[in-house]
This record gives sequence, structure tokens and C-alpha cells, in this order.
Amino acid sequence: MRPRHVSTALAVLGLTVMLAGRADAQCVYYSAPPCQAYWDAQAVFVGTVKEVVYSDTYERGEGDNRWNYRRRITRFSVETSFKGVKGKLAEVVMEEIMPTPVALADGEKVIKTLSHTDCDYKFEAGETYFVYANLGAKKDGTLTVPQNRTRELKDAAADLEFVNELPRAAPTATIFGRIIRSDRNLQGVDQERLPLAGIKVAARGGERTFEALTDARGNYELKDLPPGSYQVTPAYPAHLSADNGSRPAKVIARGCAQLDFRTYADARIKGRVLDAEGRPLPGVGVELIPSDRPEVSNRGLIAYTNQEGYYELKAVPPGRFLLGLNLSNAPDERVPYPRTYYPGVASAAQATAITVGEGAKLGSYDLQLLPRHVDRSVEVVVTWADGRPVSDAMLRLEDPDYEWNATRVKKVDGQEGHYQVTGFDSVTYRAHAFAYLDCGRMYAEPVKFSLREGVETIKLILTSPGGNCP
Repeated sequence: MRPRHVSTALAVLGLTVMLAGRADAQCVYYSAPPCQAYWDAQAVFVGTVKEVVYSDTYERGEGDNRWNYRRRITRFSVETSFKGVKGKLAEVVMEEIMPTPVALADGEKVIKTLSHTDCDYKFEAGETYFVYANLGAKKDGTLTVPQNRTRELKDAAADLEFVNELPRAAPTATIFGRIIRSDRNLQGVDQERLPLAGIKVAARGGERTFEALTDARGNYELKDLPPGSYQVTPAYPAHLSADNGSRPAKVIARGCAQLDFRTYADARIKGRVLDAEGRPLPGVGVELIPSDRPEVSNRGLIAYTNQEGYYELKAVPPGRFLLGLNLSNAPDERVPYPRTYYPGVASAAQATAITVGEGAKLGSYDLQLLPRHVDRSVEVVVTWADGRPVSDAMLRLEDPDYEWNATRVKKVDGQEGHYQVTGFDSVTYRAHAFAYLDCGRMYAEPVKFSLREGVETIKLILTSPGGNCP
């Protein structure tokens, strides 16, 4: 029987993948412009691929980290060498990770594979390339070419223009880039990307400062800089902020550095969270959700209170919002409070909406919580249809307002089929249960009840099949 192929991403294998410092599926493309890529590379040339050949397969590593490898050797005929290559031939060598046989704990033979065999440029025989390369680790004259600016010659007009102009270029440097505005939604995801015009960008090096303004496309360029180290800082309007407000750049003569910046609307809302008795609550999450969709309970923007109960929501986009606690997360033993909307009400219909302008700084939005829940427990008995107890049932106590949240469940010692679930007083729940069988799962019809003092034992009967169960 042939061994089956499996990806190392499957947790069932229990394999740890360590690839000499490289991580599968994390290849990063280096997109520097020619004036930066040229000086970063150790060898730059134009060449045509004569052949691509492979070495015999060999193995490295031990145990779960054992992999098969081979070398991919690309042989070039060098047409023009701009630096780092002598003669008319060049070899680019890369080590590929190959599908590797492995035995699982139960003795089954499988083939483990990676979605990426390496992170180097893939050349094709007969094609001509503009190549940015580094010297191989073995110092034997071979080269390596990672996923960088290397490209087919027909796509390398900018690269050719730069190297041809080098002999006539002034011994100064350039820093350039683009500034865009990309506001975030309440989940912190960047939205539409808009160029920002008229933003002043300053590069300070030593005692000198050089300045430029962004154009209509958000581009800036600081030219004729003395080589050296600089700190580059855009001057954003007061209503905008950034994760990287200032960045370093080091440039050499006839070289450059590309620094792009992103900014976003940075309105802020702050206040304090107090319990029903007016005491500050530390370590609880205050949420902000759109006011036009209060029924949607996926998490919005969230901030946590400090030891004095103060919070601050940052990077708030313009809009109209509802503020509250436990809007998306069900109450639990750490935060045992019912859903509460600003200023201290139980429903979105009663809540006061907050209108946030671009870059507004809003304070004193104090949230006083409703009285905390009282813990309640109930015993749940799970049986098969014939009355036999189910000793390994999976239970979930579900609040219909937070259907994705489960509650605590534990077995009752010494009583087969008896379980104890814990929730909060006067909350209406649905109790679910299922058990695993070889054919799939068997489910109980959910039971709806209000968890209050004196509630009777809940009984769940597994009668509904799932998977291939009859």
C-alpha cells in the first residue's frame, strides 16, 4: 500500500517543523526600489538561464525534524555584470525541502510535505533576467537569489535605467515614499486606502533637517541628501495618528531608502466603569459597537479599565456608536454583570448613542453597571433513549443572547450521567448535550429553562443521530 500524503499543518501528525530558521508559508517578498536593491545585493547582473539541474536527494535532521533535501542549481550565461560577478558564467544554488516519508505512532506510513519548498526565486530555462543576488554561505562562488526584486529583463526598465545612470549620478542620496490614510473599522481592520496630499515630511540627520510635501498621490521625495542616518517624520494633522509616526533610514551615496507611512483617524473616548454601588471596576472590557446594528453581537472596539476603573478607546473612526460592557461576551465568574449599555441601561433601545467626529477627543463617558448576577447551579441528567446514563456526555449551557459562549460543566462524583452546570440567576438558558459514537454523534433535543433558586433537575435524552449513526 502506498503511503498517503499529508501536510505538516495537520495537528494529528504531532510533528514539529523546524527548517533551519525558515518557517513554511512565511516567504516575504523584498520590494525595494532599484536604488536600494542594487546596494543591498552583493551581485547584480543580466543573464540568460542555460539550464536548471538538481542534485541527488539527501536527508538532514533527526526524529520529527528529519527532512529530505535536494539542491536546485540554475546556471546562467552572464551578459552584463554590474557588480559581484566575474566571468561569463554564474550559478545560483538553493536547497529545496522535499516530500519526506515518515511513520506515525501507529506504524502507518505517510509522506509529509510543505506548501513551500523554499523561499528563493524560481528561474526558467531560456529566460533572460535582471538578477539581484547574494553570495552563497559556502563562499564557493555560487549565489543565492531570495524572493526579491529579481525579474525578467523585459520587466526591468527601471532597474536598467538606474544602473546605466550610476556613473553620472551625484554622490548624494534620496529618501522617498508614500503616505496613505487607511481608517480602521471597529475590529481594527484597515479600510479604504486614500493618498494624503500636502503632508510635510522631515528627515533629520545630525544638525540638519530636510523637508518635502506629499503630492496629490501621497508621494514625497527628499533628494540630494548627504549620505548618512536620518529620522524621517511626517507631520500629520491633529485628527490623524499613526503606528509608526517616525522611522529611521540609512542611505549611502547614489542610494536611496523607501519609507511608506500609514495614518488613520484617531478619535478617542474615555471614562470610568463603576459597579451598581459606585465602586470602580478594574480589568473589565468596555466595548464600542455601531448604533445601527446593536443586534449584531460580534465584538467591536474594546478597551480595558485600569486599577482605578478608567478606560480609553483609541483609533475610533467617525460614526455613531453604542458603548457598554458584556455586549458580545457572556457574563462569567470574572465579569458577572448583565449586558449594560451607556449610561447604565439594559437594552440598546434605552441606550444613549455617542456621535464621534473625526479625531474627536471625548471624555467623561462613565458607565455605571447594573447589579451583578447571582451564581446558580443546576443538575443535568443525561441518558440514552432506554434510560441508561451517559457517562461521557458533552454539555453546553447556552444563553440565547450569547449563543457562541459556553458555561462551566462538571460531573457529579459517584453518579453516572449526572452533571452540574453553573450560570446566573434568572437568566433563561438552553441546555444542549451530545455523545460521541463510532458512527458519529447522538444529540439530545435542547431544553429551555430559567435558572433560578429551586429549579428542578434538567433531563436530556440522546435520541437524535448525527454523522452516520442510525
